[in-house]
Amino acid sequence: MEKVDYCGLMSGKRVDKSEIFEVFYGDLETAPMIVGCPICMECRLIQTIELPTHYLFVGEIIASYADENYLSDGGIDTK
Repeated sequence: MEKVDYCGLMSGKRVDKSEIFEVFYGDLETAPMIVGCPICMECRLIQTIELPTHYLFVGEIIASYADENYLSDGGIDTK
């Protein structure tokens, strides 16, 4: 939780956050996902929109990866 909080507080423009977590790659081999996250969604970048204070990234979900403990009836159990 400490690492997640840190990443939310620090701007990627000021701090390199690339080595905070252990990552793995899925089908695209270009979208890093965090090892240990119960659910990861692999996305392909479709468009980057520059706004006055930040960027908005628009993507397409290519695949999802989930720990079996978080699945129910073949899908993600949102409860």
